[in-house]
Amino acid sequence: MFERSDRVLKKLLATGNGRCNFLNDDFSKEHFHSILENNIGSIITKTNKDRVLDFIKSLGVEIKIKNGYYYPFTNKSSTIRDAMYEEALNKGVNFKFDYRVNDIKKDNDKFIINNDLSCDILIVSSGSKSYRVTGTDGDSYELLSNLGLTVTETYPSLVQVLGEDKFLKELDGVRCYSIYL
Repeated sequence: MFERSDRVLKKLLATGNGRCNFLNDDFSKEHFHSILENNIGSIITKTNKDRVLDFIKSLGVEIKIKNGYYYPFTNKSSTIRDAMYEEALNKGVNFKFDYRVNDIKKDNDKFIINNDLSCDILIVSSGSKSYRVTGTDGDSYELLSNLGLTVTETYPSLVQVLGEDKFLKELDGVRCYSIYL
């Protein structure tokens, strides 16, 4: 696994205000949107929700539910990150940290990374350009386009509010719900 930052799952550490809200009781397809709307119903199912819970528990993570939101019992995102990293190591995944993928080419049945390394199968999980400090700046869109893949237009789903007013500090960590625009 090629990781641009110095550790894995850096973006996960910010979820749930650092507590890692990894699942919700209200797990229905109406809360998910895709250009492939017909596929959502086959993915967002009670069976798959149960599979996620079973997987998290199999990692040794104790779960707590608060107001319908699932968190690790420790209330720390690092609990989930560390457990997933350890599981990947146990499964034989090799990590290359501080490694930036600048080029991907397809040569017959092989993918060539940075004209240096090759692999038979390539999974790109680079995130979006929504949160640069985690190492995601959107440059993967161009890499994927160069492979002939279509990149759909992206939209923010969770956004931060920035401002200079002191009263905004009091809103830190407040969850707001909005209608779809």
